[in-house]
Amino acid sequence: MPLLEEVGDLYVARFMTPAWNSFGDLKEPSKALGLFFVYAFERQGRNPSYSHAAQDAVSDSVNVKQLSAEQTWRAFQKNLQGEKLNVKLNPLFHEDDHRCMCVIDWLQQREGRHNIVYAAKAALETWETAVFRDELCQIRGTGGKISSFFLRDVALWFGIEPTAARVMLQPIDVWVARTVGMLGGPESPEAATQEWMVNHFEQPEKANAGVWYFGAQIAGSSLRLQQAERRPVCARRLVELHIEGLRAAADAWAALSHH
Repeated sequence: MPLLEEVGDLYVARFMTPAWNSFGDLKEPSKALGLFFVYAFERQGRNPSYSHAAQDAVSDSVNVKQLSAEQTWRAFQKNLQGEKLNVKLNPLFHEDDHRCMCVIDWLQQREGRHNIVYAAKAALETWETAVFRDELCQIRGTGGKISSFFLRDVALWFGIEPTAARVMLQPIDVWVARTVGMLGGPESPEAATQEWMVNHFEQPEKANAGVWYFGAQIAGSSLRLQQAERRPVCARRLVELHIEGLRAAADAWAALSHH
């Protein structure tokens, strides 16, 4: 099982680092909000253009506090050129209602804490994980899985190991549930799988990312997962082959760039 925590570092290097660094200074609330859209639109059947359209809608804003929720929503629609949108699950959809919980209104209601990344960081460091996760879930379309996904990655990025409510940093998808089941843990319900992850790993956030990465990016099938679970040497070899492939691709690109 330590291998799965090591694979979590691959997730950080391959997916998180390029994405997070691409937004520049995350201490700027608008940059942090742009990053949050990467997570907010991450759901099955999503249109990959949505997060980019949302990022572009706020990219010119320096101060989230001065953003217009209505204008941001219109900019998002314009960026997608009138494509039909599911407003019930869209975190940018704004209603002219004091109860509107689009992400812009949500942020502007948080006095002095308009940076969603650093607000999450503060919550993780001060035992307020459960409270902040519940607040995140108030944002339209941002349920428990997306909130856990975002908070897990905030913890990984800043090297935070929360001392409470760590189950709330355990997003469970089909790969995580399937792998935990093969390791002797429960495949369902979700809460039991989350508890198992926290209780069986020294670094459960990194392990969660590693389990997903191993299943989705390295094994790629239930058969390979079963083979890896039965033979640890097979699991490590699969990881080594995967890294060799990534290195070969990088070397090939480097060679091309010199021509």
